Amino acid sequence: MGRSGQRSCLYGAAEPVASLSPGGSGAPLCCFEHVSQSLRDEPPIRSGTTDNVWVDRKGLVVEMEVMVARCAFLDVHRDTVVACARTPDGRGGRREDVGEFGTTTSQLLVLADWLAERRVTLVGMEATGVCWKPVHWVLEASVPEVWVINARHMRNVPGRKTDVANAIWGASLLEHGLVRPSFIPPEPFRALRDLTRYRKSVAEERARESQRLHKVLEDAGVKLSSVASSVLTKSGRAMIEALIDGQRDPEALAEMAKGRMRSKIPQLQDAMAGRFNEHPALLCRAMLARIDQADTTIVTLTERIDELLGPYEAAGACQVVCVSA
Repeated sequence: MGRSGQRSCLYGAAEPVASLSPGGSGAPLCCFEHVSQSLRDEPPIRSGTTDNVWVDRKGLVVEMEVMVARCAFLDVHRDTVVACARTPDGRGGRREDVGEFGTTTSQLLVLADWLAERRVTLVGMEATGVCWKPVHWVLEASVPEVWVINARHMRNVPGRKTDVANAIWGASLLEHGLVRPSFIPPEPFRALRDLTRYRKSVAEERARESQRLHKVLEDAGVKLSSVASSVLTKSGRAMIEALIDGQRDPEALAEMAKGRMRSKIPQLQDAMAGRFNEHPALLCRAMLARIDQADTTIVTLTERIDELLGPYEAAGACQVVCVSA
């Protein structure tokens, strides 16, 4: 039997709910997601003992099974981190400590010491923006397990929300094994991921700049794209640079064609007879500079990616040789 003659049972995993059934006075009974909460605002830092009991919609007392003895959840923001640690209190119950810390490296090291004092073995936090990353990088060196959790898995019951309440709610979910971590790759692969993602962004921006260049040429009546496969071929680049430098003679511009483009000199003479003046020249010069800068950045990033991939490619080649042998 549970407390006050109510039935009780033990569940390995259950989600706390809010009961809106009317009480003795006709007012709804508000059962918060955590027993230790009240209608008053939570202080920024506190500690105390609590239990693992909730009341479901039918009034059944539910005692939650503790899956992680020492855990903590962090409610991470740009400038602050609110931490809630749940540990055994030595009397068969649970102790709950809440603290607030800054997000500078020195403050995160204080947070790491705070968690180490409580011998926390598992720390969880929501994957919100990029604010979680510096926290994760500092704590992964001192805490056995650091989880980043999808925010959709952390949904709380509607109602009052504070940083402290969110931290307590997250710690309760961690404690009872109700959430799972997102995949965070090891540090070498994180570097590779950053490099490849940035290279992709630079390549996409280069493509957009090339499209802008094509639009400026079309606006100036230069129909180079109607003859050449791309306005940035060697022949096309030489003609555009000559236009920027002040060359306006279509025949002279067409004579700059190279390779297979020389068979299209008559068409090029007709295509280069446009209304190119100082205004499109200024725009094209700026766009070509940005394209060149993007090309340089892509080469630099590719060299670094190849350097980091070298050991893995060598290991893969060794495995292939061993298998074939």
